[in-house]
Amino acid sequence: MMDQTVGTTLRLKREEKGLTLEQVFQAIKIRPNYLQAIENDDFDQLPSRAQARGFIRLYANFLDLNPYPLLDQLAAAEAPVEPVAPVQPTESKPVLEEKAKEVVDDLLQKGRDSLKEGLNTSAQKLQGSLSKLSEKIPYRIVKKGEPLAFARPASSASAGPKTGQTAPPISTSYRTMCEAMGTELREKRESLGLSLADAERQIKIREVYLYSIEEGNLDELPSTVQGRGMLSNYASFLGLDSEAFLSRFAEALQQKRLETLPPEKAGIPLPVTPQKEKLTGIRRLASPDLIFTGGLFLVFFVFIIWGSVQLLSINSQAANPTAIPISDLLLASGTPASSDMVTIEGATAIATEAGLSAFTPVDNLQETLLATSTSQIQVIVVAHHRAFMQVTVDGKSAFLNRVTPGSIYSFYGNTAIDLLTGDGSAIEVYYNQTSLGILGNASQVEEYRFGPTSYTNLSALNTATPAPSQLPTLTQQPTNTPTVTPETPMPSPTPTF
Repeated sequence: MMDQTVGTTLRLKREEKGLTLEQVFQAIKIRPNYLQAIENDDFDQLPSRAQARGFIRLYANFLDLNPYPLLDQLAAAEAPVEPVAPVQPTESKPVLEEKAKEVVDDLLQKGRDSLKEGLNTSAQKLQGSLSKLSEKIPYRIVKKGEPLAFARPASSASAGPKTGQTAPPISTSYRTMCEAMGTELREKRESLGLSLADAERQIKIREVYLYSIEEGNLDELPSTVQGRGMLSNYASFLGLDSEAFLSRFAEALQQKRLETLPPEKAGIPLPVTPQKEKLTGIRRLASPDLIFTGGLFLVFFVFIIWGSVQLLSINSQAANPTAIPISDLLLASGTPASSDMVTIEGATAIATEAGLSAFTPVDNLQETLLATSTSQIQVIVVAHHRAFMQVTVDGKSAFLNRVTPGSIYSFYGNTAIDLLTGDGSAIEVYYNQTSLGILGNASQVEEYRFGPTSYTNLSALNTATPAPSQLPTLTQQPTNTPTVTPETPMPSPTPTF
């Protein structure tokens, strides 16, 4: 059998049992192309050397063969052949063996020293990181010596085995929990026929760290975070539940913290965050947000009421009168009605000879009359309604427009002031602080010239143009018209036969 290759041995055994590759695939779930590659000794077609060893082991167990000789034969075939140095004729065989032994011992000693140094360095780093992390890991209320939930009670461990029974010692220490995880990982790896070197090539974790995990020396890992990642990757690679291992690792850290607590702090409960008392009744209604919102609504409501009151008061006031259009004044005849007159605010009415209502502004007019001036002539015009007015002061035009009702116009001159208006009832004149009243009737053209000592009504000096008399016309007298009386026809006698 040793003269045959691994693939030939497996193929002959399969043919001996009369099995096909498809039947083997249905039994051990290894793809037929991988089985064919193993039987042809073409291991390069397999995903990796570690999986090749596992496939050979499963295939050999299915065929009732011992897999370990096949694995050793495979390892021997894969081992590189080192060139052997030529033996010096002057040295004897015992001398060569002694030198080879010394070289091997030196290499082993160097390996042990480097491994020990790496483990010590990793242990120091892990110890520092773990001391910082242990202060941040929360803990629950645990009495001194009380085991975790997953472990058996410590009292059963302290009690001796019953008569006729051998109970294994039970411990819930941090070290025991780590060793339990490492033992399970090592057994799974050995069942797959893998070495630590094979696992290092596959998951890229140094062999020294994998060895520490299997030995339960989790404190020798670089840090707790890296230890979680290495443990999760290693368990997933071996086909185990990584989440379960992470939970066990967390419980182990919990137990370590409890073990490192001083005796006076054992069993101290977790700090309880004080909760705010719930507001009820009036305190809940009197919250700042509710007060602010209610204040805004109240201000808005008061503003609406105030605006409504202002609108009502404005509407209740009398409407301001409007000025009478100039066209109505020009077309009007006779004496205007009192309803057509414009009321000047702050004025009092006086009666005139023409029966018109004149209005004298109290404030502005008095101030204007009492105003001091160096001019010899002072003419103040008060407009009652719209009318055309032209004023010439000392030969220069001072005003040429329609007056505005309720306005006061003052003119000052030294030689003469001429005033011409198209409606004598529209304006009232004050000459040198003497009231002349309303100049005339409605639609009556009035022209005045005011001098330093007197004034002249030029419109009264103008003679009216006589209307042309009508020429006499001949009126015909009616003549007698003869009346013709129609004759009554006489009936003619009717002959009788």
